[in-house]
Amino acid sequence: MTGRGTDSSVPESTPPGRRLAMVVTAFLGLTAIAGGIGTVTSSGMSPTALPPSWADASSLNVAFVPGLLLSIVVGGAQFVAFVAAVTSARRGAWATVSAALTLLAWCLVQAILIGGDLRQALYVVIGFVELGIAGAAFRPSVQRAGD
Repeated sequence: MTGRGTDSSVPESTPPGRRLAMVVTAFLGLTAIAGGIGTVTSSGMSPTALPPSWADASSLNVAFVPGLLLSIVVGGAQFVAFVAAVTSARRGAWATVSAALTLLAWCLVQAILIGGDLRQALYVVIGFVELGIAGAAFRPSVQRAGD
């Protein structure tokens, strides 16, 4: 069969806002896992390595634990939201909101412990955008049409 929509596991009838939520959660999940791996490895060659001054300024003197938390907690929440959005509008809505709040909490704790930078500010903005997408894409009228 060569009809439109047959190459994807996401039904063609999936509303665009829900598709956007899937893209954003997948992107955030991948970047959180990549950032966590980069932080855990903390090699000078890694573009995501934790600068030594950040580790010195916080109570987290070892990059391993924050990197692990970033990958598992933040990245995991985003991927759970992605899978939930693919399978159900209602579950996707709640999981996307939870993932966005997890990201925002991570950014807040990071800012308190080690200070902020432009990249962190970008992720705060993306976290609020993710909240907005969840609210708009998964409102009740869309849930009935998308489930």
